[in-house]
Amino acid sequence: MPEDHSFVPKPWSGTDEPAREWLYNTGSLEQALAHGELFWPNFVEHDDCVFLSLDLEKYQSWMTALEGNQARVEAVLNHRHIADLFENTELASHDWLINLGRKLKQCWAAKLQLDFPERHFEVQFEERRSPAATDYEITFFQPR
Repeated sequence: MPEDHSFVPKPWSGTDEPAREWLYNTGSLEQALAHGELFWPNFVEHDDCVFLSLDLEKYQSWMTALEGNQARVEAVLNHRHIADLFENTELASHDWLINLGRKLKQCWAAKLQLDFPERHFEVQFEERRSPAATDYEITFFQPR
């Protein structure tokens, strides 16, 4: 099934490779590097846990609140709302948000497997349509 490129503006939407043409003509190296960090993050290890980023104060607070359950703490601290990753996404197409979430899930799962081949991670993203754009969330944790 061909990918939906309805998000690509004119004049690039009518080309053979609309997303690539649009990026080649309007994107920047700086944007590519920033997006690379979103799709291929540098994970942080702490106390046998893995995080997208680590705030020790939040970690300690959640460890207390969740009674030391490391899997739940990882899930909470690693969760991201897809609509919060970019500006003006509250009115975005739900299909676009689902597509982005699906791609992030695949990338994070691959990177976690590459970085931590001896560990098992569950990367969660619910692809079912949701009433609000802010409902789409992604997270990962190590089942224990």
